[in-house]
Amino acid sequence: MLKVAKAAGTHVAVVAIPMPKSYPLPQPTVQTIADGGAVLIDARNLPGIDASDFPDNYHLGSVGAKMLTEHVIKKLQPLWWPGSGGN
Repeated sequence: MLKVAKAAGTHVAVVAIPMPKSYPLPQPTVQTIADGGAVLIDARNLPGIDASDFPDNYHLGSVGAKMLTEHVIKKLQPLWWPGSGGN
């Protein structure tokens, strides 16, 4: 999929999302993402998000989801929309 996206000029970002319990990000996965020309955003340990942000013990609630979304935008903006001022 990454090869096809790259050939088509499509930007791809892979986001390792926060979860209630920590999980590893295997090095072969990190390498595959890099080799495929994608951007990895590691948000597994995003400051300000903790177990209380998962109301069903799996999905982020609205406060955590907003924090994650803002983090992803902040990381992608200078890469894909330089000069946009973050708007």
